[in-house]
Amino acid sequence: MRNRRDGTVEAVAAGDAAAVQALAGWARQGPPAAQVTRVEVGDAADDGELPPAFEQRPTA
Repeated sequence: MRNRRDGTVEAVAAGDAAAVQALAGWARQGPPAAQVTRVEVGDAADDGELPPAFEQRPTA
């Protein structure tokens, strides 16, 4: 997960389909101070590059 310079937030999630959908549902509301205008969900290429756990990444 990371913040992008244009103000958007990018996340990649993997796991049980129901859990990923639950995360997407939460993202549609966001935390209390969030201003969510849209959430895009799609399939990412599974190239084996997913980190094994949460990873902090620089702003893109």
